[in-house]
Amino acid sequence: MLGKTSLLNKIKSKYILKYLLCFAYTDIDSVLKLIKYNKKLLNKLNINIKNYYKYKKTKKLEKYGFFTHFLLVYDIFIFILFFAYTITYYVKGTFNDENLKIGYNAKMKKFVDFMNKYILLSYLGFLTISIALNIIIIKSNISFNGYIKVIIHIVFSLIDITHFIFYSIKTHYTRFLVKPELKTSINKYGKKLNICSDKIWFYKFDLSLTIFIALLKTLIELIFILSLLLYFIDYLLNNNFQIFNLIKESSDISKHILKELNEININDFELPTEFENLNEKEKLELIFKKENMKKYEYDLDDNQIGIIEKINNIRKNNNIPKFNYYIRNNLPNFIINKKIEMIFFPDRYIYELSINLYII
Repeated sequence: MLGKTSLLNKIKSKYILKYLLCFAYTDIDSVLKLIKYNKKLLNKLNINIKNYYKYKKTKKLEKYGFFTHFLLVYDIFIFILFFAYTITYYVKGTFNDENLKIGYNAKMKKFVDFMNKYILLSYLGFLTISIALNIIIIKSNISFNGYIKVIIHIVFSLIDITHFIFYSIKTHYTRFLVKPELKTSINKYGKKLNICSDKIWFYKFDLSLTIFIALLKTLIELIFILSLLLYFIDYLLNNNFQIFNLIKESSDISKHILKELNEININDFELPTEFENLNEKEKLELIFKKENMKKYEYDLDDNQIGIIEKINNIRKNNNIPKFNYYIRNNLPNFIINKKIEMIFFPDRYIYELSINLYII
């Protein structure tokens, strides 16, 4: 090859050099392989190799994880309830002379006050972080591994369960701190009535919220336990612990989509997963590999179809058979194996590819 290029260097006429290369080779790739290391020939022919290996791609991220969506909805709903509790707490307060039981347990009240003054705002902050993180996992362009998602959910669930335990204790203590007569009253028919609810709004709120969260968490845990049980049964029957596959499949997938090839728009083509780890030379080899280029497709746009229809109307009026065309096509051979005449002699208007096949 070095010998061939050294002989070509002796040809002074650029025009003759181009004709000689057109006579010897049919496509530009063969010529580029011959002269890509010869700067003198590249300059003489005014060829920039990069112009023949251009592509545009985009990165598409597919998000997975139904459980993350479920947790987001749960966190938002709980946040709204605790936010309402916080606003009411700072507006109305809790214990006072009208509702605090005489001879109350000081340790219980200290624990309840600590939960209201410090843990309440901290938990709202935790819910805010949890909501933000779930939104990032669902909506961001960051790819999260399935195992990372599971670890995040486990850590946040442990914090949430710990808070619920302390919140239940707080509700239990509050019950023994408010005046008994404010909690219930019995009418003449022996039926219990709730009275003075505004004075002990916090107790009613705590009790309702504790029961609601307990029921909801119980339902979630039952679903989780049932799912584990089903996977365990599947493991016993098939000796394949599918839960690990489930976690792996919940990983986000980052896909590289090829959209343009040498300034030709093509239909979205998904590149292999290993594409991201290749160097630029390997990427070009993969994209411009002949076998792969034969897989690329393009669609005719409305403007192109309109031009063909106009030509067909003229042909019809002159009793000439219409052009047959397809909206979706594979890349033609003269694009995959780009004709050298089209590169070296761009001022020509007609190229004969074969008998009865021309490019105009």
